[in-house]
Amino acid sequence: MKLKIKGKVTLPVLGEAFSDMLQHIEFDKDRFFINGATVYFNLYDNETGKMLEVIRDGKILDLVEWATPVVQAKEQLAARRRKPRTPKKT
Repeated sequence: MKLKIKGKVTLPVLGEAFSDMLQHIEFDKDRFFINGATVYFNLYDNETGKMLEVIRDGKILDLVEWATPVVQAKEQLAARRRKPRTPKKT
């Protein structure tokens, strides 16, 4: 499913659009859940109106991954289980 918002997007606008979309499709939270989402957006300079590219460490940043705290904790636990522990030096 795709949600397209035209015009200036703020956090309240994004939340309202998402809520309205779920109501429009009559989403039943007791029967279904949303597992993951991809959000695409473009940043524009207020003065020039030109689209910006975010550069970090000399590279264009085009993907930022975010996970819920529960998912992050599960991934950290799995990583710890895979990594062999080294004995502490005394």
